[in-house]
Amino acid sequence: MLMQIKRKKKKRGTTTTISRTRMKKEEIVVAAIVVILVVVVIVAVLVVVEVIVVVVVVVVVVVVVVVVVVVVVVVVVVNSSSSRNTKPTFFHLLTEPFLSLLHLLVHYKLPVPRDLDYVANACFFLVETFTIYWHLHGSALEYRVHVLSLVAIVMGFVAVVAEVKAKHHMTMPILRGTVFMLKGTWLVQVGIVLYNPLGLGWDQTEVTYVNLAGIHFLWHLLTNLAVAMTTSTITALAFRQVIDKGKNSGETQRPLSFHG
Repeated sequence: MLMQIKRKKKKRGTTTTISRTRMKKEEIVVAAIVVILVVVVIVAVLVVVEVIVVVVVVVVVVVVVVVVVVVVVVVVVVNSSSSRNTKPTFFHLLTEPFLSLLHLLVHYKLPVPRDLDYVANACFFLVETFTIYWHLHGSALEYRVHVLSLVAIVMGFVAVVAEVKAKHHMTMPILRGTVFMLKGTWLVQVGIVLYNPLGLGWDQTEVTYVNLAGIHFLWHLLTNLAVAMTTSTITALAFRQVIDKGKNSGETQRPLSFHG
């Protein structure tokens, strides 16, 4: 009787392991299919609108796809050794290509509703707010990093809505770029803190690490602000040179905007 019970337990454990492996494989396949479809649509749009930039875009898209596949594999490997779910991670991975596609449609002035990219970004931030809100549980450190994620998301929503009202104000793109980079870099930081892939030893209950998370968030904010300001300054100087050359040659330059 004891041998039969042990055999039944082994069979159940084997069946559970096989089902989990199948679920992971299905998640990878679904993510890969969605990414490939997004890539095909982007390339098709660019072929129709402007064939010259197809080669450059294809190279960029290939790099993005490789990065996404690597991240998916890493997430699945990490999930295999923990009880965490990878579905929220796939939400983050698959939303960015969709938003990028909308930006391309608006940039190349295809027949889409006005300010569609802003509306899509605002909706994305609202959905992500609820996604992060449902993660407000667990240890003190886990709660703190997710609260800081909510701060970054709310800042992003405010930045997008504010830019709709003041599209041609130079401060708005800097603010939006800073918040978008902050959201991305802090998401990486949250993964490092919770999953500990580098073996840094973040103690989930130690008060010192809880306070350290807030300091790291401020460093992320300052660093991303410096990057956004540096990039905008270099772009403004280069654009000024183009304007000066146009004035000297008698040519007129049309003003640039966020939508090109």
